[in-house]
Amino acid sequence: MAFSFAQFINGAGGPAAVRQYRERFRPSRELAAPLANVAVFTFCADTEEKAQ
Repeated sequence: MAFSFAQFINGAGGPAAVRQYRERFRPSRELAAPLANVAVFTFCADTEEKAQ
């Protein structure tokens, strides 16, 4: 199974969680190699002041 880490929900432990997933991954018929992604929360604005 692939792995998704929601960085915007919990900002701590992302790299360690992905590393552990990759180390413990076992290939299956559906997924031959580990596949991970990270979801982040981002602010966008015309200026840095507006973003703050």
